[in-house]
Amino acid sequence: MSSIERTVILNSRFRASGDTATNFTILLNKSVAVDDVDRIIVKRISMPNLFYNVPERKSTLYMMNEGVPLSVIMPPGQYYIDRFIATLEVLLQQAVSLAITVTVDYDTGKITLNGPTDGIGWTVLSHTQVKDQFGVDESLNDMIGTSFNTMLPASFSWTSPQLVDLSGEHTVRIESSTLAFSNSFDSRGQVLNTVEIMAVFVITSRLIMY
Repeated sequence: MSSIERTVILNSRFRASGDTATNFTILLNKSVAVDDVDRIIVKRISMPNLFYNVPERKSTLYMMNEGVPLSVIMPPGQYYIDRFIATLEVLLQQAVSLAITVTVDYDTGKITLNGPTDGIGWTVLSHTQVKDQFGVDESLNDMIGTSFNTMLPASFSWTSPQLVDLSGEHTVRIESSTLAFSNSFDSRGQVLNTVEIMAVFVITSRLIMY
């Protein structure tokens, strides 16, 4: 039995009303027949790199200040290191109403938070603490170089054990409930419709879905 290959170009510019650029449905013209489809091949994906290195989902910093939970939210955006530490300094000053300084060691790539000198000081929660206490996998804590699972002691001058990471997004997950319904899941058991996980710097991609 012979088959015919047809190319359909999907562009988020022509998404359905009410959809967003990252979550959209394409309404095919009636002339595009989809009956008896043998397979669909994603031949090429083109995506402008418009992702902030501090996206909204990673923009919260979780801390303990004088034994009391403290969190600050950095406005999502594209930050270089000097702007990043200046913004963080202002946010912390506003949060505790005290003189705070944030510095970076350009040789080691580590951040230091200089807080109040009275009491027991403060500390940035580890990745594991943030996940256990707030159910969050991604946060500003990881970006400023906190530990993964070691509870760090409170201090008047807290220095990150790891390097600051402002490299931003490394991959983008392409999903489609039509092409890949429930074919994968994440570490929390959430069902995903993953067509492909694409590196941000890759220009083209190819995947065959049967």
